[in-house]
Amino acid sequence: MPYTRGSDGIRVFYQVSGRADGEPLLLVQGLGQDHNGWLLQRFPFGARYRCIAPDNRGVGRSDKPAGPYDLEQMSEDLVRVLDDAGVERAHVAGVSMGGILAQILAVRHPERVRSLVLACTACHHHPWRRELLEEWAEHATNEGMRSFSRKNLRWVVGVRSMHRFWPAMQLLGPIAFDLPAEAFVSQIQAILDADDLIARLGLEPHPEGGWFRETWRSPVSFWPQGYPGQRSAATAIYFLLHPGERSRWHVVRSDELWLWHRGGPLELRLGGAGDEPGGGSAVVLGGDLDAGQQPQALVPGGVWQCAAPAGQAPVLVSCVVAPGFDSADLHLR
Repeated sequence: MPYTRGSDGIRVFYQVSGRADGEPLLLVQGLGQDHNGWLLQRFPFGARYRCIAPDNRGVGRSDKPAGPYDLEQMSEDLVRVLDDAGVERAHVAGVSMGGILAQILAVRHPERVRSLVLACTACHHHPWRRELLEEWAEHATNEGMRSFSRKNLRWVVGVRSMHRFWPAMQLLGPIAFDLPAEAFVSQIQAILDADDLIARLGLEPHPEGGWFRETWRSPVSFWPQGYPGQRSAATAIYFLLHPGERSRWHVVRSDELWLWHRGGPLELRLGGAGDEPGGGSAVVLGGDLDAGQQPQALVPGGVWQCAAPAGQAPVLVSCVVAPGFDSADLHLR
């Protein structure tokens, strides 16, 4: 049986079926489900396509680390599956959480996606869905997965089928969710976190890459020496980068202090104070002090800088600029 490994070393299982010479079709299942969730679809699809059905991390034959999980990282697992299967571009079909993973894959790696089919999925949370998922996580944690599956079959099986096949559902339901509660809850938390930061913090696309929102601008202003006009004493922003995103090389006239908040590590590169970035050094921002990561770093004014996640998780930082930021003081490479 084929396995590949995620960027963090976990094993990711996938099953290949259908026509060996058919166009590749990547089938991505949803919350708590493994490749067997595509059992009925694989037969008709397999008459035309080469079907590749992975087990997301946390289910089936893939590794089931306790977490935390991240949907960006899980979508990168799909890229590793395609690589291991020797597939450059595939049709991609995702259901529920698998639909979210398929959307991320299409946005981050459009060159790998021939077409995209999304079923019973979404791109952001409604309050009722958040409440439901939180209830599921609490039930699975406190009562276990067998109790959870019996109570919640109505969410995954139609009413008519539920009445017709109730005895079988009672028997097979716990088997369908046969995975550790910790892994199931980690998948739920990854879903809940998927659009949390952008939506909750009200972030917008940043010209240099990533997402930001100005959170504070000092009411005190003055005319700093060497500047073309008045500036606020200081400004602050939230700044978010997902895996695959980067802050382009840029230089700011003022000093800039980076403060790490959450997520994975962030590599901040410095490129000197010349006309173009070059040489320089790098610092890794993060919370793992034992690994040499630093919770904050200062970029002196006039020094080139760029940044990108050093892992497979989004990174949230704050950037404080003094004297305060003004677009006239920014130069992008």
